[in-house]
Amino acid sequence: MKNLKIYLDTANIESIKKFQEMSGNLAVGVTTTPDILAEQGFDDNAAAIKAILKVVPEIHIEGIGKTTAEIVENVEEQLSDGLDKKKVVFKIPAGLIGNAAIRILSEKGIRCHAHMVQTFSQGKFAMESGAEIISSLFGKNDDESAGSAINKVAENTINHINGSDVQVEYMATSIRDKTYIDRVIELGFKSITAKPEVFVSAFNDDFTDKIYKQFYYTNHLSKKVSQFMFAASDRPAINQNDLVENCEALFKKISTIAVVNDDNVVVGVFTSTDYFRAGGGAISQKALKDVGAVKDSVKTISLSSTLKDAEPFFDVENKEKVNFLIAIDEEKKYRGILENSTLLV
Repeated sequence: MKNLKIYLDTANIESIKKFQEMSGNLAVGVTTTPDILAEQGFDDNAAAIKAILKVVPEIHIEGIGKTTAEIVENVEEQLSDGLDKKKVVFKIPAGLIGNAAIRILSEKGIRCHAHMVQTFSQGKFAMESGAEIISSLFGKNDDESAGSAINKVAENTINHINGSDVQVEYMATSIRDKTYIDRVIELGFKSITAKPEVFVSAFNDDFTDKIYKQFYYTNHLSKKVSQFMFAASDRPAINQNDLVENCEALFKKISTIAVVNDDNVVVGVFTSTDYFRAGGGAISQKALKDVGAVKDSVKTISLSSTLKDAEPFFDVENKEKVNFLIAIDEEKKYRGILENSTLLV
């Protein structure tokens, strides 16, 4: 068993789906409890389990009982609800009663997981009883003495597994944050269960994220204006001789309109702010060129320019900062509008 196995400590379908989508289906299974299953809104736990198994290939659920017979009966009752015993693993507490149940169930081909192994001998006895998986609690051993003790148990158990022919998976459970994940990986665990958000935090790092964003932003800036602008079909221009009323309907959807001459060359810009400052509906029957829409200077950028070329125009420290640039072709004709939000990645 060379690869690290990740199990999600949840029964929430959406959380499982989201993690699998983000990680590329990294989780091999789910570990959960009856009360958490009951919170998922299904008619019964069996329905919840079947739904989860459509997202991950394996699920670990509790086998419950105060005696060996009760545990065996409970497991068999759950399987009678149509669960696939190849995909369902039953968690049974390590100990005298649990080990007896594990022996009976494993001989019937039912997969068993001896959990809450807190001593080396508990783990060893569970292995001998036929447990396919054994696990130790880590997140709940917060005080220094308990943490040190479980580390020693883990070290001895892992050395025993690695140095023998025993075929058993050793899992670290109750992982509360990414520091625990680092600890159990360093100890040699090849199987870990934790909540999805804990694994997500372990994958991420502030420095890594910062550097990646810098690389991504640099790559983003190398893209062409033509790839990110709003094309003329989405941001239509209006001729300077047209009436302002032709802009009014557009202002219900957009806030900036390019003003062009008969050759489709940009000669100005008219914004919703300009419209209201000039009198709003009172200027509807006036031509754009008569209400200040034609300007001596319009901030433009060519289609072949990059977003890096546009960046200085949108810089908050630039005294002449603008919120948009008019995109033009080689003939200075209008082709679209590039907004400052394009640089937000």
